[in-house]
Amino acid sequence: MWTYDPALGTSADKVRFLIGDTVQGDPLIEDDEEIAFCLSECGNNIYRAGAFALRRASAKLVRELNLISPVAESNALEQSKQLLKLAQDLEDEATRLGGGAKVFAGGISIADRDSRNADTDRVTPSFTAGTNSVTNPVTDWSA
Repeated sequence: MWTYDPALGTSADKVRFLIGDTVQGDPLIEDDEEIAFCLSECGNNIYRAGAFALRRASAKLVRELNLISPVAESNALEQSKQLLKLAQDLEDEATRLGGGAKVFAGGISIADRDSRNADTDRVTPSFTAGTNSVTNPVTDWSA
């Protein structure tokens, strides 16, 4: 069943708002259960769930192309491209808001390396650079 509350009371309402699925007579995603699935697959991140839902809607449009007229096919292809662009925009927004992976490079300065090696609470790595075995790690980097 399709529902939408403009007060944005639920995560599903927020996803529908983000993807522009707010017109009851013309849903992109027909069932709230599908939105719930998108949310569960995306760790309840509404931006990523919106992107996920838009990709599903785009795939559905493309699948249905062979069932419609050439004029409608052209319109559907354009709409599919727009959905995919919006999906990418939502993925970018999720990353910008802190939902993306972060890169960390430690030990890139001598002081940082020495500080990490001196940390007694640090987990011993299972392998390190400069070894040919995981059982004989190099721990003295001063050489």
